[in-house]
Amino acid sequence: MPKAEEIRNFAFHACYGLQQVNLPKAVTISNGAFSDCESLQSVTTNCYYIKNSAFQNCTSLNNVQLGTQLREIGEAAFYDCSGLTSITLPSSLNYIGFNAFYNTHIKTIEIPSGIVPVSNNFYTNASEVTVKVAAGNASIYKQLHGWNESAFTFVEEGQKGISFRADARDKDIELWSGGVKIRTISPAAASFSQTVNMPTDLELRIPVRYFSRILINGSSKPSYYTTSTPTDEAYSGYRFYTLPDLTYVSSIEVQFNYAPEHGIHFADATVKAICVENWDTNGDGELSVAEAAAVTTLLKDNGDGTYGNSVFRTKEISSFDELKYFTGLTSLDENCFYGCYKMKSIIVPDNVETIGDYAFYTCQALKTIPLPDKLKTIGESAFYGCSELESIIIPRNVETIGQYAFQSTSNLISVAVNEANPYLDSRGGCNAVIESATNKLLVGCKNTRIPDDVTAIGSAVFQNSTLQTVELPAGLTSIGDYAFYYCGSLSSIIAKMDVPARYESHTFLDVNSTYKLFVPEGKKQAYIDAGWTERVFKGGIYEIPEYDANGDGQTTIADVTRLVDKIVGR
Repeated sequence: MPKAEEIRNFAFHACYGLQQVNLPKAVTISNGAFSDCESLQSVTTNCYYIKNSAFQNCTSLNNVQLGTQLREIGEAAFYDCSGLTSITLPSSLNYIGFNAFYNTHIKTIEIPSGIVPVSNNFYTNASEVTVKVAAGNASIYKQLHGWNESAFTFVEEGQKGISFRADARDKDIELWSGGVKIRTISPAAASFSQTVNMPTDLELRIPVRYFSRILINGSSKPSYYTTSTPTDEAYSGYRFYTLPDLTYVSSIEVQFNYAPEHGIHFADATVKAICVENWDTNGDGELSVAEAAAVTTLLKDNGDGTYGNSVFRTKEISSFDELKYFTGLTSLDENCFYGCYKMKSIIVPDNVETIGDYAFYTCQALKTIPLPDKLKTIGESAFYGCSELESIIIPRNVETIGQYAFQSTSNLISVAVNEANPYLDSRGGCNAVIESATNKLLVGCKNTRIPDDVTAIGSAVFQNSTLQTVELPAGLTSIGDYAFYYCGSLSSIIAKMDVPARYESHTFLDVNSTYKLFVPEGKKQAYIDAGWTERVFKGGIYEIPEYDANGDGQTTIADVTRLVDKIVGR
């Protein structure tokens, strides 16, 4: 069937003799198209849509090659395909339906970097599955519903991170492969980490003194490595640790059983100097864990009962993971790390309940920041301008998020709320933060899908985003000021409201001048009368006769994409 463009509903249902399917030209494999094909073993396709139950009960299916254009896998698409043991999901994919891989025997899943993490509702009944994800995404998946089960072991692609904790400064750590030394690591501080290119096998030669254990991918698994004691006199005091297979290893942590006697070992000398200057109460030139724990504010003590700005404001610091020892902090003050544009890493203490206004304003180098479970409030513009921030998980106790808290975070691709949060949610894996009581969208990113029950979009939610297409739900009544301000990549807006939502004077200011507005059939004049004019939407206003473009009885992003493609001639 090399020329078939659409395989219609149940077209090959129960074709018991069918063993192989090759569909290089297909656009859609419709509902139940190959269901109950018990002898089907191999499927190769470059289609856009695999619909509900398309391959359900194909119990012999063991090889599935999905093309680079696939956008949707429907509900129960591979339900009970018990012969399926692995799957690679293309980066074009933006929807996977409920129980899509239920009761398969998939043991490895590869998820390319283009796929945004969503709650796992498609692979229930999983057992001992290895999931390969993009670098930095493992921690995000582990906190999402369904992915945090013990069945899943996550590994990250790309380079390997190797870190040393506690006192690693006594001797060098050597990395060997195939009998050849490939690198010597000389930690500059007691706690030290870096990312290195690793071979597929590795031998670590580590000084015995204070050594405790190795953690692989965050957990201690002795089966990953073997140990030996060298006979070479030159390596007296070392032990060799052989890791034969690093294929699914993303991080190696070497821990040393050492409690600092003279103070916390800071990775950044500037941070240490600031801390010692302000909180070294015994004058020994070091900051102990006890001295750090006694700190209750990062504001400058003027010595007269008043406080000035944060001691870290606009400082050129690269990391501050040691902030975790400041357990007496319950809040990070306003402007706390304002303008620390070089800071790549920081660990917020567990007891912090409030992140103040502008706390991390324009911390451009931050890519991710784990937020503590006790956090309740995120202040106005707290992470404004954190342009490298890629993901954020809102903890379960957060009640309020201030205006512009995550604005101008153009690289933000993943937004999720802990499912136990009673105030906020990310319903349906929408990659957004929604105020549960009001159905108001508060935080968005370039991968946001606005749920159908959202009634309001807050101010500056998508400001400076690289969002390309947005669908506005039928019940939307208002859009805040600057909501789509400077969205230069936006090419089309699909408005499903029969009654146009109210928007403000700057809502669509300086958006891509050629973007188009699509409205329901017969509603163009109503939109124009309400101020949705071609003066604002310079690409034109178009009526769409029907939203269910692919005939599946529901409106999804797949319908929107198909309609847009048709209108622009793709």
